[in-house]
Amino acid sequence: MVREGGLCPSPSVFSSAEEALESIYPIDEPGLRILVFLDINMPRVNAWDFLKLISENINYADIRVVIVSSSLSWSDREKSKEYDAVLEFWEKPMDEEQVASLKTRMATWLNGF
Repeated sequence: MVREGGLCPSPSVFSSAEEALESIYPIDEPGLRILVFLDINMPRVNAWDFLKLISENINYADIRVVIVSSSLSWSDREKSKEYDAVLEFWEKPMDEEQVASLKTRMATWLNGF
């Protein structure tokens, strides 16, 4: 969906938050833009821990996050608003309209991909 929707021609996919963080930390530099699609319920490091870790440890890269979750919890939606990096909260499955809307809304920012 990310590739077909034109958000990123070659997205990186990780099986865990730890893998994603290990990939992001070494490339934290000015001008780098990273769009993350994040599930809330991940093993060991959940979405909230991931968001806390990037806010505490990323100094230069501009990271934006779309939470894509099966959670229908109002409290999860509200909690996501506590993090500046979170752009949107989508219920699974993500669809073409959401991707198109995000692409339009973030056209200038996404041009760096």
